[in-house]
Amino acid sequence: MSNIGNPGGFIEVVTSIYRNTGQKAEYIRQIGFSELQNESMILSYIGKHGKVKRSEVMSLCHLDAQQAYRMMKKLIGEGKLVKNGKKRHAFYTRNA
Repeated sequence: MSNIGNPGGFIEVVTSIYRNTGQKAEYIRQIGFSELQNESMILSYIGKHGKVKRSEVMSLCHLDAQQAYRMMKKLIGEGKLVKNGKKRHAFYTRNA
């Protein structure tokens, strides 16, 4: 059975590999670290440059448009960022 075109299937395969090799914690650690690392990179970028666009987040964190959108929405929801502008001209800054 092929998992091509089925991201959920791919995740199940990767999860089972970690489970079968006795590295369950390692899998969770990898997942959590990448999100924390992305958040840290975004906040550092804003600290240095004052603002960030979603396209810059995509490039910086190697995320697709939907992943970058969700990351920025999460950071806004946590009160860490503020969205300025709309659509193509939107950018994000630290919440003062």
